[in-house]
Amino acid sequence: MKGIIIMIATGLSLTINVFAETSNLEFLAGVEAGIDTATAMSDTDLEHTQHVLSAQPIGVAKSWYNEGTSTLYNIKIVKYFQQDKLACVNYDLMVQHNESLDIKPLTACLNHQGNWIASLS
Repeated sequence: MKGIIIMIATGLSLTINVFAETSNLEFLAGVEAGIDTATAMSDTDLEHTQHVLSAQPIGVAKSWYNEGTSTLYNIKIVKYFQQDKLACVNYDLMVQHNESLDIKPLTACLNHQGNWIASLS
C-alpha cells in the first residue's frame, strides 16, 4: 500500500511539472502556418522565417518554395516595434498550397536566445 501511495504521489508530481513546463512553451515564428497540416513548416522553413524576420526591410516581401510539401511561403514585414523591452515585428505570412491561399497577419518577438517567437495570443 505504501508503494502505491508513493507511485501516485510521484505521478502527481510529474504531472504538475509537465503542466508547469508546457505553460511556458515558446514556438518559433512560422509555426502558425499549420501544425499537423499540409502547410506546416519544416525545420528549413522555420529557419527561413527566422532569417527573413531578422533581415527583411519593412514592406518588402520574401518568398520561398518548399518542394517537399509543394507549399509557397511569403513573408512581408509590416513594422518593427518594441514591447516589454523586446524587439517585435508585425508581418503577413502568406501560405499557398495547391489551390488554397491563406494570409495571416502575425506578430513575433525576439526571445533572450535571439529567436523570433510566435505571439499566439
